[in-house]
Amino acid sequence: MVSFWDTIVNWFDSYVVFISAVRAMANIAIFYVFYTDVRKLFWRKVELSCGTFKIRQKHFTVQNVTNVVSLRYYGGGLVPDDVRKEILKATCPKVKEE
Repeated sequence: MVSFWDTIVNWFDSYVVFISAVRAMANIAIFYVFYTDVRKLFWRKVELSCGTFKIRQKHFTVQNVTNVVSLRYYGGGLVPDDVRKEILKATCPKVKEE
């Protein structure tokens, strides 16, 4: 026959295991957020026909890359269509055809 105290101890053991699992998942989530934030600080090399430069990963968007190219290589003017196409190929995400 199981005593009252054995039941309490078994319940407490299962509670501790549950809390440990939740704490482990929280630590993994914190590490992942930290990793993604730190990764955005690294530099990314952009190689285009008009020139090569580095830009931080967090600023690697179509708009920012176009602005940098316009300012550095075209004096703030319009970016030619062929260079714009290169920028789009470099920055656009992959898509799956259906």
